[in-house]
Order: sequence, then C-alpha cells, then structure tokens
Amino acid sequence: MMTAADHMHLVRLLELQLRDYWHEVDSNQGRAAHLFYTDDALFEVPPDTVYSGREGIAAFYRYRVARGPRTALHVINNFRLGETAPGEAAATWYLQLFAADGHPPHSGTQPIMVARMTDLHRQQPDGGWLCARRRFDTMFKDGIPITTMPDGTAGAQQ
Repeated sequence: MMTAADHMHLVRLLELQLRDYWHEVDSNQGRAAHLFYTDDALFEVPPDTVYSGREGIAAFYRYRVARGPRTALHVINNFRLGETAPGEAAATWYLQLFAADGHPPHSGTQPIMVARMTDLHRQQPDGGWLCARRRFDTMFKDGIPITTMPDGTAGAQQ
C-alpha cells in the first residue's frame, strides 16, 4: 500500500510530466512527444483512431508537423490519481483544446474540444514513469476538427 506522502509525490510527478508533455506539443508541435510514451503505448481517440506504439505516436506527430503551422493550447485540469499497483498508476484529468491551423492570433474564444482523459502510466527500470495508454473521451466539441491522420496512413489503426 502506498503511503500518503508517496501518493502525493506520484500525483505531483505525473501531473508535472503531463504538463511537460503538452508544453512539448503546444510549443514544439510534438516533435519529441513520443518520448513520453512506452514502446507499446496506445494513444486512443475514439471512436475509431488508435496510434499504436511509440513509433505510431511519433508518426502522428510527424504528420501533424508536415501539415504546416498550427496553434494549439492544451489546457489540463482536475488531475486525479486513481488505482495504483506496483509499477502502474491510472489517472484521469480533463483537457480543453483550443486549436486552429496557421499562426496566431485566431478568432474564437471557446475550446474546440473538452475531453475526459484516462491514462495508464508504467514505471520504467530507471525509476521514471511513461504513459502506456492515453484515451480521449470527448464530452464537448466545436465545429473545428481535431488533428488525426487520414485513413491508411502508417502508424494508425483506424
């Protein structure tokens, strides 16, 4: 059983890692985002998109960069550590995505998506933690589409 101090430390560690991940995506178009995932990770965007493995996730972010300039702000809140087991930790949190193609400034003041996120993290042999599964469950969406790879593109299962 995890002590309260260990629980608080893990909450802070995983939340800071999550903030670092979305900072990488928003400020560097995700060029190094795949490094936050395990080799066998799943990045799930229901209803029918799954990027499999670190390489599949890297392929998605390469596709995103190749599309051209995109302004994105991934605002995260209400991070909660759920069930833990030795070497594994589940978490939920909420994502508000503000995004548009091109350079800022952009019109619009509401997010294009609000999602409940579910993550599974695994502790690595070096003691660090990586995301093994990230699932988006969209609760609200606007008319602006989120970025996904087209059908048949390497790295995605659709």
